[in-house]
Amino acid sequence: MDIQDILNSYSGRYIVQTFFHSLTAVALVGIFLRLWKIENPLVIQKFRFLVILLPVLSFPVYHLLNPVRGEVSFRICALFDSSRWLSLALWESFPVSLFLVPLFLGTSLIILFQEVIPVTKHLMHLRKTAYPVDAGAPSSVKSILNELPAPEVDDFVIKDNNPVLIAKSGPRPAILLSSGLLNLLSYDQLKAALAHEVAHTIRNRRPFLILVFLVRLLMFYNPVTLIAFRRAVSDEEKICDDMAVSWTGKPQTLADTLKMFCPEDAIRDNHSDGLALKSLAGYGHIMSIRSRVERLERAVNQQVSLPWLKFALTFLTIGILNYYIV
Repeated sequence: MDIQDILNSYSGRYIVQTFFHSLTAVALVGIFLRLWKIENPLVIQKFRFLVILLPVLSFPVYHLLNPVRGEVSFRICALFDSSRWLSLALWESFPVSLFLVPLFLGTSLIILFQEVIPVTKHLMHLRKTAYPVDAGAPSSVKSILNELPAPEVDDFVIKDNNPVLIAKSGPRPAILLSSGLLNLLSYDQLKAALAHEVAHTIRNRRPFLILVFLVRLLMFYNPVTLIAFRRAVSDEEKICDDMAVSWTGKPQTLADTLKMFCPEDAIRDNHSDGLALKSLAGYGHIMSIRSRVERLERAVNQQVSLPWLKFALTFLTIGILNYYIV
């Protein structure tokens, strides 16, 4: 059995078509977001979820609606026939399908080594690690948490001179702060930072976000879904920024707090102060923080409610076009 036979099997056609359906979805979502000038991260994230969720169901749903969709009679009228293009040979020797195999395999390895293994290790570490905490957070922390619309959250202080702030999810959410962070931040900055973490504990309780994560794992081979999910995660940080600002009313204070975790020379190779960039992931993290800071300093008033008519139009456009991509 050669590579073409594998891709023409049911599982192979599912993998190939969901990949092309993702490409269509991400292109249309990008076009509509720019056309309608949507900037609110909560709304943008919902549009991005279309890229992640629709392709995983499109293949079986389309075949349920039309069982002959995979036959030649339908493919002739289709907008895009993947099997026809993948069977083409470049320089009469290299089938186009050979370029998809390393793409899918590479994406699977990225998911495995950059996400599945690190997340698994992190969860195991959290279960086994006993943080060196003090008796409890100071009254200023408890006072701030009482002012915020937070669920019942435990708060602890880690004995660490570095600025550390961790929000732990689960049945009993908790916020861990380092003694170094408490010494570094003013009361308003501490409130802004805690408000952001409280927003995470609230949002992490939503089962829909867990569903999106699980669906993305099912599409482990799909590079488009990988990128869309990571951008949705970046949107999540901005959503929590907005929630924090809505509670504190001080976007500039949160921006100033974020700057402490992204010093101006953090992306330069500066061995004297220990801020050398060690990985591409570190660079991406710093760029994400800078983007959030710039957005907070612009303090743009944005539409919060989801424009359902535009969302429905995007949904239908993706669904109709992908029906004719086989």
